Parts: sequence; C-alpha cells; structure tokens
Amino acid sequence: MTARPIWRAGGRQDGSPGVPGTPRPAARDRSGFEAVLARDERIEPGDWMPEAYRTAVGRQIAQHARHFARGLRAEREWITRAPTLQHRASLFARVQARAAHVLHLTSTADTLSADRSGTAERLLTGPQGDCSILGRPARGFAEVGVIGWLVDGAALCLLAPLRRSSYGPLARATLLVCRGEFFHRRQGYELLLTTTHASARQRAVVQAAVDRWWWPALLMFGPPGAGPSGDARADAWKVARPSGEELRRSFVARTAPQAERLGVRLYDRQPP
Repeated sequence: MTARPIWRAGGRQDGSPGVPGTPRPAARDRSGFEAVLARDERIEPGDWMPEAYRTAVGRQIAQHARHFARGLRAEREWITRAPTLQHRASLFARVQARAAHVLHLTSTADTLSADRSGTAERLLTGPQGDCSILGRPARGFAEVGVIGWLVDGAALCLLAPLRRSSYGPLARATLLVCRGEFFHRRQGYELLLTTTHASARQRAVVQAAVDRWWWPALLMFGPPGAGPSGDARADAWKVARPSGEELRRSFVARTAPQAERLGVRLYDRQPP
C-alpha cells in the first residue's frame, strides 16, 4: 500500500491543496505572516496575524452568517403555507441548510479567537455591518422562489471568491456553503420556471416579485467603486478577491439570460 503524501498546512489560494511534503512551520511574526501571503498560501489559526486581519476576516464571516440567519427566519414562515407537499419539503430542506451554513461560519469564527464563549451571539448581534435585504418579509410564495433565484444567486457571487481567501478556515467553510447555495439558486429558478409557464396571471405575479427583489439584490454588492471588502489593508491581505462592482456585473450577466427564459423584465435602474 502506498502511503498518502502529507500536504502543506494551508494549501494554495487557487484551490489546490499544495505540494507534497511536511506541513509548513507556523508564522511567528509579521514577516512570517507576509511571507506566507507572498507565497500565495493560506493563513491558518496557528499562525501569527495582525489584529486588523482578524477583524477583516471576522467582518466577512459575520456579514454572511447574518445573511443566512435572516434568510432562515424569513423563509421558515412559508413552510406550512407552501402550495404542495413537494414545495414544503424543498423549503424545509433549504431552511435546514441555512442553519447549517450559520453553524459552519460560526465554527470558522471560533478559530479567530482563543475565547470561544458566546461566538454565535457576537457574530449575529455584534456591530459588524450586514445586508438587511432579508429583513423584508416575503409577500407570497412566488417571492420565496425569487429569493432563491436572485438573493441566493447574489450571495453565491459574493461567496464564491472567498473560496480563494487567504484565511484557510474561511476558504474551506465557503466551499461547503457555496455547494448548498448553488442548489438553492437552482431550486428557486426552477420554481419560477414552473410558475411563469403556467399562465399569464402567474407570470404577472412572478414579475411583481422580481420587481420587488431585483434592485435590493443588486445592492448586496455594496456601493460602486468600493474594493472587495471596503478595507484597503484587507484587500492587500487577500481576505476577499474581486471588487463588488466586478461581482455585480458578473451577477447581472448570469441572471439576464435566465430572466429572458422566464419571460420577466429586469430593471436597469431602481423603479419608482
């Protein structure tokens, strides 16, 4: 039997596990920290890191954990009101998956601090900024599908670059979360595809739901001109990669052909 090679501790930020060999020694000071980043490898919990780096990573984790927690609360209200048993089962699975995403991100936040007591409470109620889009209640089951298609689609665009984050635990947790979000986006899109092809009245209902959620979904990417994380140092440390504007354009380019297939319009400016 051939022994498995031992991979480098953090792997590389392009998603590959690294090269065979012994685990790299932990970074002990700023020069070691910067050397790891210069080699395009990942920072691990045992490495020395500046406090500002911990804060920047924590802000990214908190933003997405709050998004999933709010989505969980918004969608659970519709489980018992879903029109069919199949829709109820799929929505129940989506709510469970959101709870699992919050747990994954909470566990990732645990690696940033020696004091792990109350991590979830600090993560979900602390001062970090978050996107409040899912604080809006869904007015009908069509909006549940639109949330899956547009809001989860935007969240997926924001999360995907974090798979190449310089912080190893965040990159690995994001990989798991993105797999679930891809399924949720597809689930929401197929619900709308079935609805819009049922009748003209159903298509009008979906159009009204898209009108209500399209612009807020675009605002999830932040103000134009901002860097990947809104923090110049965090961007230099490769906590997040592309800017919000790049991700917004990518999201629109992916969503427009799907909207055409659904037969709905997407506004290029905020409707009155």
